[in-house]
Order: sequence, then structure tokens, then C-alpha cells
Amino acid sequence: MAMALSCFSGPEMLEDVNHARGLMDELKSLYDCRLLADITIGVESEEGESNVETPRGDIGQLFLCSRNVLAAASPYFKSMFTGGLNESMQQRVVIRGVDSESMSVIIDYCYTGRVTITESNVQRLYAAANMLQLEYIRKACSSFMTRRLDLSNCVGILKFADSYDNPELKATAQAFIARNFSPVCSGGELCELDLTQLKEILSLDALDVDCERKVCSAALQWIEANAPQKREDALQALKCVRWNLFTEKDKCYLEGLMARPLIEKYLETFFNKSADDSPGIPAPLDIPKQRIGVNAKEMILFFGLPNDNIMCCDPYSGDLYFMAPPLEDLSSQDYKRSTMESLIACASPDNNLVPSLPPLETLLAVQPCDEQLAGVSRKATGEDSLRNGLPQRPCVPPGR
Repeated sequence: MAMALSCFSGPEMLEDVNHARGLMDELKSLYDCRLLADITIGVESEEGESNVETPRGDIGQLFLCSRNVLAAASPYFKSMFTGGLNESMQQRVVIRGVDSESMSVIIDYCYTGRVTITESNVQRLYAAANMLQLEYIRKACSSFMTRRLDLSNCVGILKFADSYDNPELKATAQAFIARNFSPVCSGGELCELDLTQLKEILSLDALDVDCERKVCSAALQWIEANAPQKREDALQALKCVRWNLFTEKDKCYLEGLMARPLIEKYLETFFNKSADDSPGIPAPLDIPKQRIGVNAKEMILFFGLPNDNIMCCDPYSGDLYFMAPPLEDLSSQDYKRSTMESLIACASPDNNLVPSLPPLETLLAVQPCDEQLAGVSRKATGEDSLRNGLPQRPCVPPGR
């Protein structure tokens, strides 16, 4: 037997692949049974909650936890329990600024790695995760809000992202508002923005408007709703309007604006005054860039090999254009070349691609169910951007 074993020399290191999951499951079971806990986490009470009896009377709910688990999952708790702070010696710690529901979700995440996000808890959960330095939950909440952007919440999400200094979420909300500028303005939500946030929106080249009057109306709507005390605030909002894009055709519109008493004192700064004291066209300074909605066209995109230039077809005129591929590397998207060397893809404004069937002899453009995945590009004087909605008529490929 000794001779048989001699051929297997040296130690062996084995790993139980189920150990980590099983360990976490057992720790969660101990937490659920309130066993072997060495720290009590309390949160502030919310209105309507029955308080736990304490000298200060402000504790809403208590959670019996393990310091090891919390410290391993959260840098905030690790610093609290190992950094020599007073809390490292206490048996009960109160976390201010976190509601009981969010703390329950966070502790479940610490024990299981799973998090439940809903529309009702996402912003409070994001705020709690941001404070407790739980990056996964913070990113998950940000992604959740990105996917749920709509006309009713886009302005609120923009303000939320700005207040928590989340540039990615803020940029996504701004892009959504730019693509849906007219309906957002119609709802009056832009009036909820502060001056800086409004200026950032009105200064975007990507505003989907067919004329500058809509931008002007949005600025005036904000001024009337907020009645800025300082004249300079109103002027800052109006400076975002590209007045040099107005033409003689807009003269009646501008005269109508000057007849509004609240607005006249602000608008006269931007116009030349003629002899009869009527507003003229703005002075010819540097001509600003047109908004993307002015010259944009609906296009059908044809995708070839991964990372090749993309052919764009105007279904109404038959004109063909070419654009650079999306920023994403298509070769990493698991497209199978063996099944189709050419394909059509639906592209969202965020460069997310969904493959479709290859072209038939006659390509029919069908309105997709999900407007966010409409396979259309917008062509605006050489600029490549994306827009929702496909044209409802057949497009015959070139050469037929």
C-alpha cells in the first residue's frame, strides 16, 4: 500500500465550491433566528411607526446582526467596528438618516448578496447605500431608475441624480428629456428645476425640437412659474435660447412675447429696437448650432459584419448614408456569424442593439412594440444620433 501511494507525492489543495454559498445561507438562518448576534442596529423612527421604548424615544426598529458580516459587506461598518470609534465598543448603534425598510433590505443584502428594489423604495435605498458605501446596491438602484425613466419621473430623477452627484444617471435623464422635450414641457415638469439644471437642459444640442420657439417657450414658462427675484436669473435662462436662429418669419411671435408685461423687461435685452419700438431680429453675432431636431431624419439601419460601418437608408427619399458603428464592440455581443453574415438590428438611443431578421426582397418597416428599441437613426448634417419610431411604409433595398 505504501508503494502504491508513493507515486502521489506532494500536498493537494481542494476547494468546496458550495462552501461560500452554504456559509452565507447558514449565517442568514442564524440572523433570521436572532442567534449569535453581537450588535444591535437601530434606525430612526418614521411617522406612523411604533417606537421602541428608549430614553430618547426615537428608535424605530432594531436589527440583531453580526459585526463580522456587516463589516465584511460594508466599508462603512468596517470602519465603524474596527477603527477605534465609540461604536466599536457599544452593543447598540443607531444609524441616522436611514429608514427601517431600506436598512432591512441592506442587511438582507449583507447576508445573501440579493437586493429587492421597487419604485417606492429605490431613491431611499440609493441614499442609504450611498451613505453605507454599498456600491453594488447604489449601482443597482441607479440602473433601476435608468430603466424606468418616463415622462412622469424624468425630471425628478434628474434632480435626484444631481443632488447625489451621479453624473451617469444625470446624463441619462438629460438625454431622455432632450429626446422628449416637447411632451416634458407640456407637462410643466421643467418648472421644477433650479436655474442651473434648467440651463444645462436648454443648452443641449440634442433637444428634439423643430424650431427654437419651443426652447424659448420653455424658458419663459420657467420664468413665469418661478418668478425669479433677481433679474440676472431670468436673463441667464433666456441666454440659453439661441436667438440668432430666429428669422423674419418669427417676427410676429417675438412681438407677441414683447406684449407680455412680465417678459418685456427681460426680452428687450436680446433684440435690436427699431424706430417704431418694435422688436427686431437679434443682432447677427456668431450663428449658433442648430438643435438636432431641426434637420434630423428617420433612418433604417443595416448592420453588416461586426464593427463595420452601418448603412442608413432614408425610406422616403431613398438616399443612403453611412455612419460609424456604436461605441460598443459588436464582436463581444455573442452574434453568431455562422447563422447570418448580415442582419438588421434595432438600436436604442443608448447604443443597445437587438438583432432582427436579415433583409428580404422587400423590407417592411414594422412599428416595434417597445419604442425604446426602435431601429432608427437620425441624420442631422453629418451628426449621428438615434430616435424612437420606424416609418410605417415599405422600404425597397437599393438596386430594386
